[in-house]
Amino acid sequence: MKQIKKITLFAMFISSMVFSQQSAATVIALDPLEDVIVSSDIFDWVWASPCSGGCSQLVDNWEYAGGLYDDALNAALGVSTWRFASALELANVPAKNLFSNGNKCAAQYFDNSHSHCDYNDPLVSTPNGGYQDTVLVRLNNLSLPAQVNEPASLAIMLLGLCGLVLRRKT
Repeated sequence: MKQIKKITLFAMFISSMVFSQQSAATVIALDPLEDVIVSSDIFDWVWASPCSGGCSQLVDNWEYAGGLYDDALNAALGVSTWRFASALELANVPAKNLFSNGNKCAAQYFDNSHSHCDYNDPLVSTPNGGYQDTVLVRLNNLSLPAQVNEPASLAIMLLGLCGLVLRRKT
């Protein structure tokens, strides 16, 4: 009889370890520019600066959208700072209609002179004068949620250990 109890307790302990699940814990943070971002794969894109008739200047601290973001918020969102797209990234920018149809214009956050977007102008990765518009990009999957043991598994294991301790005392 003692042997069966020991085997049963051991089986309960092993099953609690084998069948425990992982839960994801993340900080809930809202992106200030959520309404003007177009996401594709691992990138977030914003239409940042119209350049019709000559490009204007980007705002101070433009990597953080003029102060809307800081390092702590970027970490909580799992994103990098905004930056100019490389030539390869610019070749894979989302379709213009994804910006224009949803009126996803972020110029007011990144541009000193303009608060509109010229969706018919060609796109460039850096402002260089002429009739071009600037898009900015950032990585959007920098941090993975922390893996946390499910509380029920821990509770089952602790109950099993308590049962073993109480069993030895009697």
